[in-house]
Amino acid sequence: MHTYKLYVPGKWLIFIILGLQTCVFAAMAVWGLVAPERGGPPVLLTPFFILFPALLWYQALSVPHTIVLDLDNNVSFISVLRTKRFNLSEVKSIRPRGNHFGFFVVDFGHGKQRFLGQFTGFHDFLARLKAVNVNAVLLGC
Repeated sequence: MHTYKLYVPGKWLIFIILGLQTCVFAAMAVWGLVAPERGGPPVLLTPFFILFPALLWYQALSVPHTIVLDLDNNVSFISVLRTKRFNLSEVKSIRPRGNHFGFFVVDFGHGKQRFLGQFTGFHDFLARLKAVNVNAVLLGC
């Protein structure tokens, strides 16, 4: 079994920033509900003040922090919210994700997984992938 861990220096800073941002958006939502007539934001913006931070938290907690490759070539991308499992032979491609600098997408046929391309030993993972699946397309890796 091989384990690859995400290496992001200062990763806790992201959670501090998200926490502060969530507090500001929650305060704006409460202010809009309690005092819209005294200069508060319109009540119609309240769902935005709640859903926007929730979406950001969902995205941050869905980014895998560990990749586990077992002896049967089954790979697991593990994040705080979920784990996606598939076999290396199912991988169609790994490529950069559009305009998200540093993020990649692995397409494994019946789904896709977005991940940050900063795993320790990731070159070893890619070599094992190509050994099992020579048809996998690797772009920007």
